[in-house]
Amino acid sequence: MKGKFYGVGVGPGDPELITLKAINVLKKCDCVVIPKAEGRDSTVFKIAKEYINKDTEICEVSFSMVKDSEKRQKSREEAAYTISKHIDMGKNVVFITLGDISVYSTCMYVYKILVEKGYDCELIPGVPSFCAVASKVGESLGEDGESFGIVPSALGIEKLSKAAKNFDTVVIMKSAKNIDTVKEILKEEGFDNVKGVMNCGLENERVFMNNDDIEGDLGYFTTLIAKRGGK
Repeated sequence: MKGKFYGVGVGPGDPELITLKAINVLKKCDCVVIPKAEGRDSTVFKIAKEYINKDTEICEVSFSMVKDSEKRQKSREEAAYTISKHIDMGKNVVFITLGDISVYSTCMYVYKILVEKGYDCELIPGVPSFCAVASKVGESLGEDGESFGIVPSALGIEKLSKAAKNFDTVVIMKSAKNIDTVKEILKEEGFDNVKGVMNCGLENERVFMNNDDIEGDLGYFTTLIAKRGGK
């Protein structure tokens, strides 16, 4: 009898924000999948490890991050194949990811491949990082009919310009790489209220309560929340 695949979001970083359902699945699974590049030192593994049994197998898989889409897809298919071998042996496999499983998660590519091949799969949602950031800075993402959009600035600054013209609130994820350009675009589009958090829920967390605070050596996991007109 074949096992089952679970994609599990473990939240943004604070171990107390992992859901009960995620904990229950982790405790009962036979194998946990983590990215090989970071391995057991990865943030996602550190969050989940206290809920993983000592005899649970840890499977490290590789994912290509190059710009070549064919190479990226090939690495995803190879990862899915590796995972499928464990499922074929009757193991329940959990792929853990930061935040929520549906928001810019590598796991979703593997999930789609396995579903297409007929495997039994389930996604377990987690607390999205931008929701944790909104709570940390005491900001609403949307109220009174406001719209909001989410943009990963690391994937193209032009998407931020488009979002800034069409939404009342804009969430900018992984914003450190283009931070000066991000701040300039937001200012030009009338977003005077900009707050954010770097490494939300982690030991080296930094909180930014206004636009002037957002400077210095920012980490990869820096998320900003911008509201139009200083609301």
